[in-house]
Amino acid sequence: MRLLVSILIFCAVTFADTVDSLKNLVSSLSGKAKYEKSIVLAQELSGTDDSLAFVYINGSIDFGQTAEEPGILMKARHAKGDIFFNMGEFKTAGEEFKNSLILAEKLDDTEYLYENCKSMGGVFYSLSDYKTASIFYFKALDLAGLLEDEIKQADIFNDLGSVFDAIKDYEGSLKYSNQALLIYQKLNRTTDIAKMYNNIAITFNNKHEYKEALETFEKALKIYKAEKSRLYEAIILNNMASIYVAVKNYEKAIDNLNVSNDIFREYSDSYGIALNNHIYGRAYYDLKNYDAANAYFRKSIDYAEDNGVYTLIKDNYYYKAKADSVSGKFKDAYYSLQKYVEANEKLNEESRNREIYDAMSKNELLQKEKQNSSLIRDNEIKKLEIEKQRQINNFFIVIFIMIAGLVLFAYSTFKIKSRNEQLVKEYSLRIEELNKNLQEDIEKATSELNESNEKLRKAEKEAARIDKLVSLGTMVAGITHEIKNPTQVIKLSMDSIRLSLNDLAVFIYELIKLNKKSNKKSAEEIKKLIEKHKVTKLFGDIKSLVISNKKSVELIDQIVTSTNKISYFNRETNDNLINDIISDVLVIMKNSIKYSATIEVELDPNLPRYRCNYQEISQIVINLLTNARDAIAESDKHSGGGLIKIVSGVENEKIFLEVSDNGTGFGSDQTDKLFEAFYTTKTSGKGQGLGLSIVKSIVEIYGGFISVKSNPGEGATFRIYFPLNKTDKEVENA
Repeated sequence: MRLLVSILIFCAVTFADTVDSLKNLVSSLSGKAKYEKSIVLAQELSGTDDSLAFVYINGSIDFGQTAEEPGILMKARHAKGDIFFNMGEFKTAGEEFKNSLILAEKLDDTEYLYENCKSMGGVFYSLSDYKTASIFYFKALDLAGLLEDEIKQADIFNDLGSVFDAIKDYEGSLKYSNQALLIYQKLNRTTDIAKMYNNIAITFNNKHEYKEALETFEKALKIYKAEKSRLYEAIILNNMASIYVAVKNYEKAIDNLNVSNDIFREYSDSYGIALNNHIYGRAYYDLKNYDAANAYFRKSIDYAEDNGVYTLIKDNYYYKAKADSVSGKFKDAYYSLQKYVEANEKLNEESRNREIYDAMSKNELLQKEKQNSSLIRDNEIKKLEIEKQRQINNFFIVIFIMIAGLVLFAYSTFKIKSRNEQLVKEYSLRIEELNKNLQEDIEKATSELNESNEKLRKAEKEAARIDKLVSLGTMVAGITHEIKNPTQVIKLSMDSIRLSLNDLAVFIYELIKLNKKSNKKSAEEIKKLIEKHKVTKLFGDIKSLVISNKKSVELIDQIVTSTNKISYFNRETNDNLINDIISDVLVIMKNSIKYSATIEVELDPNLPRYRCNYQEISQIVINLLTNARDAIAESDKHSGGGLIKIVSGVENEKIFLEVSDNGTGFGSDQTDKLFEAFYTTKTSGKGQGLGLSIVKSIVEIYGGFISVKSNPGEGATFRIYFPLNKTDKEVENA
């Protein structure tokens, strides 16, 4: 302790000598040289006498503006920014750094461009604007490269590690911190190496990789022990103790805290002691020694309150409330929760540097207050001694006062007890009310969630209905076109038959007239009459037209039959031929496809029957063909180069159905999303995004699965597998 005091005195004397020397030097100089030294003097005074520092720095700024010395003005602005930054006035500091940066750009001063970019990064980091901070740090990194200064590069890598740690990008943080570490190791900067080990260990701790964190802290601890940096050694032990508590190694945690606390006491570091007492409390809380935990939390609170560290005060009251609650001390728990809320309200969004600076200032004020309190207490003791002497002269009065005091104490105790009972009752009622409100809030949130889920289910049903209507519209359009062709043929045929019958009627009329003459030449005239009216040809034409009409009627019947099979829905399953289902779908869909693509069909004639619902399998084929058609329509092959291929067969005791196309295709990043409801790769208005979702749900009902192959611009292949059931195998063997 004497050594520490001696060192502090020596540093103070040295600092005083330096400041006094600079003051004398500034007084003896004039012109540009005077104000350059004034900047140095202001930097030395920063943090100890800010008011005087501003006097010197403002003088340099005035000189730089008046004498048109941009170099002096640039340096003075930067130094003023440093003073404001150290005071925690980050926005004001940023304005000064920005002004200095503008001057550095005009002067093309790479050194000060780097310093200002680094400082601006620090300002935005302190304001929690990490994106802007990273921009300035990367700019500073480029400038450090231009300066070929590895130390500056390492410093920026360290700053970037802090930024990425703050945004919880721990991999990025480790990347830049390790880059800084490599440079410091290369240059053998021992103190900086230890600092980087500490930062890297903290990042590992934030990632909950406790083993790596402890190993890295050990490396930093080894360096600090070798360097005899006792205070840093205590900080590392404190960090390691926190991790040991997290991994439930309480014995190791307490050992580290004991050593750390001895060092903090040696250096009179009350903030460090407060941190240690908090971790002690956490350890004993986990060990369920709640009395010991509360004792340490109380000590930590006292030290934290002395330093004004509200974050630590808040954390202590939080855990103290938990310990009191578990111990059944509900009144104390309620009081701790109130204190927790008060501490939380006092916290603001300023950076940790500002909080530590305020804590140090408050600690100094507190020490002065303690000194004043000590003097006041000494005076009070003397007054009490005088009063005691006077009281001895009046013994009976003293006895009376004592009795009155005892009576008053008893009465006060009774009142306090009654008041405590009343408070416990009030607190109990308040807690019950809070629990009731919480339950109501939970029930309300649950009800709202259920309503949201119900709305979502209705939306999904409505979208599925719309998708089915779209498919039905496509089907109806195809059926209409397919029926229209044969009906047109029938119409034309009937017109031809009507004309032929007219000719035949004329022939019959003339034949009747001829028959009335009844002469020998009638047979020859009948023959000429037949040739004239081409009766033989008329009968041949009528026969051909009747055959054509019959085929058209059969085609209409086929279309109607296929449509009936697909559109009539029920939940029955039968032994169906999947090839027949494919053929029925093609009958009603080929018209909507033929203008975009050619259809190739390779159906295995030996495909066994499969027990399934006819309409569900039809839905699968319709959706796959519709997607294939739309994919070709959106590609450059829609004018005649499109191809859709349908294949069926058996593979590894599974029936498969495959639909492929040479349309737009899609990337592997979209494959996992294809079967999600409402996901579509089609242009807006071309689909609801439910087709493949419906296909997947139907396939899963039958215990099957879907394989997908596709590349952008190369089309897509969907193959669906259905497991062969017992009925399938029996039919196949028969």
